[in-house]
Amino acid sequence: MNYKSVFSVNAMKNWFRLFLPLALLGTLGLVYLGQSRIDEKINRLLFEQSTAVRLGSATLANEIDDAVRHLTSLTREKPILSALDSAQPADLERMIAAVSSLIQRNPAYEKVRWIDETGMERVRLNAIDGKPLLVPEQELQSKADRYFFVDTMRLRPGEIYFSRPDLNVENGQIELPKKRMLRVATPVVDSAGRPRGILIINLRMRQLLEHFARNVEFAEANIKQARLR
Repeated sequence: MNYKSVFSVNAMKNWFRLFLPLALLGTLGLVYLGQSRIDEKINRLLFEQSTAVRLGSATLANEIDDAVRHLTSLTREKPILSALDSAQPADLERMIAAVSSLIQRNPAYEKVRWIDETGMERVRLNAIDGKPLLVPEQELQSKADRYFFVDTMRLRPGEIYFSRPDLNVENGQIELPKKRMLRVATPVVDSAGRPRGILIINLRMRQLLEHFARNVEFAEANIKQARLR
């Protein structure tokens, strides 16, 4: 018998017994290391994206909060209160001037209205290319059956109503081209505390979402640049 051959075979078996588990552990270690790095990159990307989305959402929330503040401010302005008390032409003119100024300063506003307690539009200004356009009295519409009017009238003065984002309706028909709106409204009363309908701002959802998308992209770019420094 060739002892050298037997020894070599046995040595090889022993080497394989030792090497294979080590090789397996090494392979598993490399896989784990690679997976950990992949997970780390994924987690970092997810964190960066979620951070950017949070920043974009904060901007969106600020724009909606601005509409709430503007609406609340309108209910306290003297021209508005005078119009709610008497609705005389001179008072309505002063209300129109206040609303015109608001639209000029806020490009996301599609329209601002006073709808009286019967559901009839009394003052309505549309934003056309960023400029307020007064809707003539003969073109004003009843909104008595619209859900946003009914729901807002159920609130107490000072409370704020947010509609669901939906398509704008004019004269009972969906307006074309289609415009998706978010409405912010509040009930109003005269100096004697009598209900006088609602004040309502229509915000363009498309513009709000475009602002959101731009802010998310801007935040992502800034986060990525900071990481690369």
